[in-house]
Amino acid sequence: MDKKGVSKSFIVILIAIAVICAIMIFLIVFFNLLPKYVEEQFGIELVSEELEVSIINFESDLISFSIKNLRNDKNVESLEFVLENENEERYNLEVLIRPLETDVISVDISNSSLENIAKISIFPTFSADSHGLILLCGDGNCTENETCWTCEQDCGICSRGSGGSGDGGSGNNCGDGAVEGGEFCDSNSQSCTINGYLGTQNCLSDCSGFDTCVTTEYCGDGIVNGNEDCEDGNFISGDGCSPNCEEEGAVICEPNTYYVDSVNGNDANNGTCSDSAWQTVSKVNSESFVAGDSIKFVRGGQADQTLTLLGSSGELGNPIKIESYGLGNKPIFPTGVEFTGNKYINLSDFTVQWLGFTIKLIGTEEIVLDNVTIINGGELSPAGILIASTSSGCKNNIVKNSEIISTHGGIWQEGGCSVTIEGHGILIAGWSDEGCSGNKLINNMIYDNDGGGITVNGNTTKTYISGNEIYNNNAHGIHVAETSETVIERNVVYENSQGLDDAYGIDLIAIEENNIVRYNVVHDQHDSKSDPGITPACEAAEALGNGGIRFDGIRSDETLPEFQHHWYGDSLGNIAHHNLVYNERYGLEVVNYDNTEIYNNVFNNTFEYGIVVSGLNGHTTANTKIKNNIFSEANNSWIELIDTLGDEEIDYNLYWGESWSALPGQDANSINEDPLFIDEVFHLDILSLAFGAGTSVELTEDFDSNAISSGSESIGAYEPEILLSPIVERNFFERFVDWVKGLFR
Repeated sequence: MDKKGVSKSFIVILIAIAVICAIMIFLIVFFNLLPKYVEEQFGIELVSEELEVSIINFESDLISFSIKNLRNDKNVESLEFVLENENEERYNLEVLIRPLETDVISVDISNSSLENIAKISIFPTFSADSHGLILLCGDGNCTENETCWTCEQDCGICSRGSGGSGDGGSGNNCGDGAVEGGEFCDSNSQSCTINGYLGTQNCLSDCSGFDTCVTTEYCGDGIVNGNEDCEDGNFISGDGCSPNCEEEGAVICEPNTYYVDSVNGNDANNGTCSDSAWQTVSKVNSESFVAGDSIKFVRGGQADQTLTLLGSSGELGNPIKIESYGLGNKPIFPTGVEFTGNKYINLSDFTVQWLGFTIKLIGTEEIVLDNVTIINGGELSPAGILIASTSSGCKNNIVKNSEIISTHGGIWQEGGCSVTIEGHGILIAGWSDEGCSGNKLINNMIYDNDGGGITVNGNTTKTYISGNEIYNNNAHGIHVAETSETVIERNVVYENSQGLDDAYGIDLIAIEENNIVRYNVVHDQHDSKSDPGITPACEAAEALGNGGIRFDGIRSDETLPEFQHHWYGDSLGNIAHHNLVYNERYGLEVVNYDNTEIYNNVFNNTFEYGIVVSGLNGHTTANTKIKNNIFSEANNSWIELIDTLGDEEIDYNLYWGESWSALPGQDANSINEDPLFIDEVFHLDILSLAFGAGTSVELTEDFDSNAISSGSESIGAYEPEILLSPIVERNFFERFVDWVKGLFR
């Protein structure tokens, strides 16, 4: 296309934009699409559907409005005023009026007891005739709602007293026992109810209303009252009347189900119904259960010993279920749960608390822990939950939707070394040659533990760690060592490493192949390097500091012959992509690892390095790939290379900040521009130069699960929702039309 053609196209586009703007202005003016309410000079939001209304005066408890009827076919017969204060408390007032064309209406709101009125809505009622009467203050007619202090000049005789003072006239004082002069009450009380329970409420000291209702009846008082279905004078579930005084119906009996009630049960019972429940875990442990059986513990109850179920297992698709029943708090196991060799058991809705391991799964398979609270493991407790292998391994166990809090371990000081001793939230340990495989930790909250949040080590494979919130732990957030095929995704990891140096939010140590770290939010781990109270890591002259994500090939015992060949240097498939890392000393570190891939991450406000790649102890690190990342606000250097082979691939990154400079021989396609973040999770403005400026790294989804289009990959964690291409311009137009339609709503 020649220059003339380009010029004409540009003029056509400008004309089209001008026409669209003109149409919008016309629509807004013609259809009066401005909001139907405005903020008055009195700071009150005024809403009126079919009247033209404005506030012309607001003094004390009297509001004056200018009102015009916008309907010619009908007359206004009455108005309903709905007043609302900043706390969304309301007061309704309805008045009758004469037919309106233009008029001034004054409304007395002295009985509303509302302060700081924020909104007034006016709803008219229309009538075809013209015989409406004014019954308002100022109309010359006194009504029972009018008092001399508001209407003295217009009323010859008032319904309450005479005089013109604000206290309602001569002798009308709050506290004299007479309700007058605008008072809502005076020294009196009245009956009230809450959920049907009778009570009383007393007049406030300023006579503006009554205080809260105090009932003398309640559930558990032994008398059926209020809205109660039943009343047995206690708060025990399963006895026919619930703690909420609701009928529990018939006694609960279900096939293949056994009930345990630590309060009302008896081990001499058969356990098959709620009224013949067993009492103790000792009884449960002495029985054998098979696939399809259920064991239900009463809520509010407490176990007498550790639950073991030795020799009992379910089947694939037909597990043994351990659940709760009734109302109240989850059942408590104060001495823990320990399954050894069991298979296919689902345990849900329990609180477990003990001085050692609170839950131990040893050599188990397909055990599911769901909605379990683990709290206060005792001193030097290895973990809140332990999943460990035996000669038969440990496979496909799941911990989900659970809360692991305050497992107590400790930190020992030995020869200048700071060593975390136990106290992990969850520990998966492949302690045997068979190891552990396929275990999943999903959607848990893990916090305030003396060790790390999640620790996986030993001979383990295919561990899946997803959707967990991990914070305020003394050591790392997630620590994975000597494992392969681990997936760590969509976790939120923050404010860990509270008492330990050289511990990262997500820390991968001496891992093998195909470990994936993606879509995580990692931020604000404790900075041990700047904390003089933190002891340096072993053999370190000073604290090394903590960071966001690390691939670490150093082993404390690598001087042993079996580790001298540096086997981890040949690992493949280890990748970190689409993570959000911010407020860390080191955003991401790679040490003594080859072939690590780092793509499409955001590193913001790193105190020392965005990414540091290094070889230590005589080793080198090779073939690191760093592409499509955003680096913003680094205090020292975006990328630091120490003892590497120089065969890195670093390109298509975006840098923003004074410390940016292209690495020699690298970054030919990188950008030095503001990424234009628009929120705290680093979404980008549609005008960001990061969109479409990346290169293909064979990934398919961004942080928000949007598809990545081949050939138009972006830098950073997000792809644009609106692509500026002819095919997608229609979506922009549709959004524009939707916005216009919204103006009519």
